[in-house]
Amino acid sequence: MGDGRLQSGDGRDVPLAGGRPVRSVGAAGGPNVSWGNWDRFVAYSTRLNWYLPDALQQPVAALATAGELMFAVALIAGLYTRLAAYGAASLLTCFALAMATGLGIRSPLDYSVFVDAAGAWLLAATISYDRRMPVAELARPAAAGARTG
Repeated sequence: MGDGRLQSGDGRDVPLAGGRPVRSVGAAGGPNVSWGNWDRFVAYSTRLNWYLPDALQQPVAALATAGELMFAVALIAGLYTRLAAYGAASLLTCFALAMATGLGIRSPLDYSVFVDAAGAWLLAATISYDRRMPVAELARPAAAGARTG
């Protein structure tokens, strides 16, 4: 389970595009840098969210970035794992569909966004864990004749 959490949590950090690793930070126009600064990122986000009015482009870009960071940290740390997996799956699915409609189908396939979304949906659907119980309750033997399960 931990491996799937880490893969889903860090999968967006270094996507592959055309076989080359791509970074999102660094000098604009530098090698393997996809946008380089906030203005270029918002311009890219605007291409994906072409259907939104201009007034919403900055907030949507900021919310998407905050969501990616929040879900990645939660998945890696194991906090609210199922909820974080559903959130990441929803965000990645929306991202894949926006890329497909705004840039064409090749773009989300090059970045393997559909695969990442499918992995997040799988993690959300298959993760199982019991609610945390106080240690004293775990150490106490069950009462005789009590139903379990």
